[in-house]
Amino acid sequence: MSGLLFVQLPRAQGARVVGITRTAGKRDLATRLGAATTAAPADAVATVAEVSRGRGADVVIDATGTAASWLQAVELVRVGGEVVAFGTITATTGDPAVGAAIRSHYEMYRKELVVRHPRAARPADYARGVDLAASGVLELAALVTHRLTLAEAEEAFAAARSASSLKVLMGVDAPRAPQAT
Repeated sequence: MSGLLFVQLPRAQGARVVGITRTAGKRDLATRLGAATTAAPADAVATVAEVSRGRGADVVIDATGTAASWLQAVELVRVGGEVVAFGTITATTGDPAVGAAIRSHYEMYRKELVVRHPRAARPADYARGVDLAASGVLELAALVTHRLTLAEAEEAFAAARSASSLKVLMGVDAPRAPQAT
């Protein structure tokens, strides 16, 4: 039922809504309530890709609260988009790692957290990063712990795996930098 409310609420704000549900009756009702289109979960990726011209959804609302619906919500949303986790994953499993992930998801739900993953840079992020580096605001040289040549590739890869290394640079004839202690 809450999924059908989430068809109407964003639609009332002018959003183009794609309703995803397993049952044909709910898809029909979602269309009647304002969904631009609907799809079964198996067809959701193709439907959202078509509607969004391959970008992905700006916002995905997971009203179901299953591990499968959460994973699909993350798959359907565009880079830099937003996933609203309305449904709560509560299923249990014998696998401790899965159980911990479910508890973590519940805590995100309970605390209404905003979780950001800034490592996935968007095109607009690069210009600002280059400007910060060029202006000297960021002290990047301090982060380089190793400068090695291609002939020292084995040592470079070992250094990159070491927890004590920061940035390892390898070049054709890079001068050797003092190693951090």
